[in-house]
Amino acid sequence: VNLESKADILANLWASGGQNYAERWASSTETGIDQPMSLLVNAQINLLEEVTRTKIGEPFGKFGGGIQPDALEAPYASYSLELIEANVASLRAVFEGPSGEGGIDLALDALEAQYNDQALSAAISDGLTNVEQAVAAINGPLQDALTDEAAAVEALYDTCKDLLVLYKSDMASALSITVVISDSDGD
Repeated sequence: VNLESKADILANLWASGGQNYAERWASSTETGIDQPMSLLVNAQINLLEEVTRTKIGEPFGKFGGGIQPDALEAPYASYSLELIEANVASLRAVFEGPSGEGGIDLALDALEAQYNDQALSAAISDGLTNVEQAVAAINGPLQDALTDEAAAVEALYDTCKDLLVLYKSDMASALSITVVISDSDGD
């Protein structure tokens, strides 16, 4: 019953007959830190920082202490890599829309945002593909790959860092978004 009541409250927040947050979100052109696009972009950046630093970098020993398989998100269940893959899928779904029909990429295209002589949206989409390919290049559980496939884990970490730069610097700048520092921000 509690879940049902919470779902009803959430539906009311978004519904046109309720508080109509969907219309507020869709029509917002402001970029202050408490505005919809800013909140969405910052949430995406925070997720990508968590993937890069906490889910890959710390277990891989990038911040001292050597390789730490127990620092993985699911060290005993052997599906930490699948959780990273799901995180990247959610990043893509928000960036390109759940079925590829458009998301944040459309805003960047409308602004004609560029990165190295190409559309910034294309560069970010390519970055997402690079991360997906780096995940796919790891054979077996991530806890084994930390030592057995160090080059592949390094490539995954590097592609995530590259994508993070596109999000934090290029996309945020193009959208006039102030990046809010998070708990996992290691910069």
